[in-house]
Amino acid sequence: MFYRGRVLITDEAIEVYKKINLFSAWKVKASWDSENQSLKVDCEPSDLSFNWSWQEINKILNLDTDVVPSFASEVRDRDAIALIFRSEKETELCKPRLSNGDIYEIGILTSNGFYKSL
Repeated sequence: MFYRGRVLITDEAIEVYKKINLFSAWKVKASWDSENQSLKVDCEPSDLSFNWSWQEINKILNLDTDVVPSFASEVRDRDAIALIFRSEKETELCKPRLSNGDIYEIGILTSNGFYKSL
């Protein structure tokens, strides 16, 4: 059994921290590059595609953990990116699925900073 947790990164946060306006993009696809430990976002037009290292992201999130995301996914095409953490044991970031089947939400990164869920 795996325990999971997710951090949502809004398109507004990407605009503030990466200076990329995903609202102008289409065919947005997010993935996690495990080898380079980075978020990879591909889209059209391709000049809006980018990579964002876990080290840079975690400087903003300030999560005190050695766990890195396992995968990433776009939410509603370009509204947000979800970073999914996965662990074989329950941790502060990785919890059992909620009763409604949702993944435990660690927090959300917005243009105003990172807000941990309660």
